[in-house]
Amino acid sequence: MISNLIFDFDGIIIDTESTEFISWREIFHEHGCELKQEVWVDCIGRPHGYFDPFAHLEDLTRQVVDRMAINSKRRDRVKALNNAMPILPGVENLIAEAKERNFGIGVVSSSTRSWVHGHLDRLGLLPDFDAIICKEDTLRHKPDPDPYLAVLDQLKSRPNQAVVFEDSPPGIHSAKAAGILCVLIPSPMTRHMAFDMADLHLESLADISLEFLLDRFSGKSPFTFTA
Repeated sequence: MISNLIFDFDGIIIDTESTEFISWREIFHEHGCELKQEVWVDCIGRPHGYFDPFAHLEDLTRQVVDRMAINSKRRDRVKALNNAMPILPGVENLIAEAKERNFGIGVVSSSTRSWVHGHLDRLGLLPDFDAIICKEDTLRHKPDPDPYLAVLDQLKSRPNQAVVFEDSPPGIHSAKAAGILCVLIPSPMTRHMAFDMADLHLESLADISLEFLLDRFSGKSPFTFTA
């Protein structure tokens, strides 16, 4: 019986993936070059450091850039964009339904603890989560199963008692490698990527209720694979 809901953060709770891309795309345009979306989306769901946009910018411009000045300007731009970002549709209703049933509620993110906790606090969602796993909490990250195994441990849940909401292939692979049912809700940045591993594909969390989810997955065993 499902009794735990686990959310990815970026792209599932708020669309910070688009704001990061917008800020970097503007920087690249200022330097006379283009940050292609297909390059950016490859790093979605992966930990910070997987892709170095500064190095990519320097490769394209063939010159050294002022990283400190760029980062300061970009951080201000991202902060302004993110502060205007609402909670994505359906998230609050699903959390409320889960709390009514005394479900465990978790977050698993490849972003830093300060990033995830800061945004959840700003949005008024931080008290709703019983377990939050961020980049610092595991040695290995998505698509490795360790982050989802860690949140299962904190929630005191078995894999077949949980459902994950993800928007990226690395996140889906991580959840499936941990043996958990996974619902795909693609973000504007990830909707053209391959998602053959997901158990259910939705356009928005607003499309479902918790009751629908429980009925859909009643008695279903998640497909698992070896990462």
